[in-house]
Order: sequence, then structure tokens, then C-alpha cells
Amino acid sequence: MESTQTVFVDQTLEAYESLKSGHPQWYPLATFPAPGGFLPFADSIDGDYPGWLTEGDRPEDWPLVFWSRHADQGPPLEQGLIDTLLAWQRGRLGTAGLCVLDEDDDQVEFAGFEGFGEEDAD
Repeated sequence: MESTQTVFVDQTLEAYESLKSGHPQWYPLATFPAPGGFLPFADSIDGDYPGWLTEGDRPEDWPLVFWSRHADQGPPLEQGLIDTLLAWQRGRLGTAGLCVLDEDDDQVEFAGFEGFGEEDAD
């Protein structure tokens, strides 16, 4: 039986490849498992997908990138996942794929997380 995460990755990459086949200029990323391929790990409520570019042998060195629903593909981000998310939630980061949050509130204070499959754990 495939895990929820595997199904998510497979479906997301299939969708990306389908869009890319019709408009390669708007979908420039290779997809995993190709070297340097986009490997999504989550999605936003707005249909944006953060993921890694699988460049090199060490996953901890893979750059973070966003496949944005409403913007051209941007370059990889300079910071890792945790620093990027904290900067974004604190209103200090604007990039394709992430809406700009209110700088007056520290969103980290109100953040929540629900992992794949946790809704079925009850």
C-alpha cells in the first residue's frame, strides 16, 4: 500500500509534467527522480507547492523552491526550510508562491501543523 505522502508526490509531479508538456516555458523544472528534479513536499491552501531541487547527494543541501500557482517560476531560495518559513510567517519574506503576511502580527504565535494522515489517527 502506498503512503499518503507517496501518492501526494506522484500526483503533484504528474500534474506538473502534464502542464509542462503543453507550456514548457512556464514549467522549467525537471521533476524527481531526474537529477536536480523538483520534489514537492507540501501544498498551500492556494495551490502552491514548496519542494526541493534534488541537486547533489546530500538532501540536507538541496535548495528550497516554490512552484507557484499565480507567478512565474522563481529561483531557488537562499535559506533552508525552517528559516524560510519563519521569515515568511513573520512577514519578512515575499517570494513567488507565498502571499505577503501582515508584518504587525507574528504568525508563528498562531501557527498550527497537521501532518499527512493525522486526521485518520483518531
